[in-house]
Amino acid sequence: KNTWIEDKKWWYKKTFLVEEDFLQDTTVLVFKGLDLTGEIYVNGIKIGTTCNMFIEYSFDVSSLIRPGFNEILAGLDVGLESVKDKPLEPLG
Repeated sequence: KNTWIEDKKWWYKKTFLVEEDFLQDTTVLVFKGLDLTGEIYVNGIKIGTTCNMFIEYSFDVSSLIRPGFNEILAGLDVGLESVKDKPLEPLG
């Protein structure tokens, strides 16, 4: 079924394998150009939100990354959800 992009939240999932020798003291997950508002999860834990595709977002995921399979989940929408309850005001 076709739908307008702004009519729903879009979910992207990436599962990846981390070898034991890859683990570091600090692991940072960096996002560039997430359009527009979003929620980011690593292994089921919410690590943050985004609200502007022109801003780079970095999240320290050191305590969440583990040996074996890990999952990143990003839920994105065009921003209408975050303003749906705000009143409209005339421009000018």
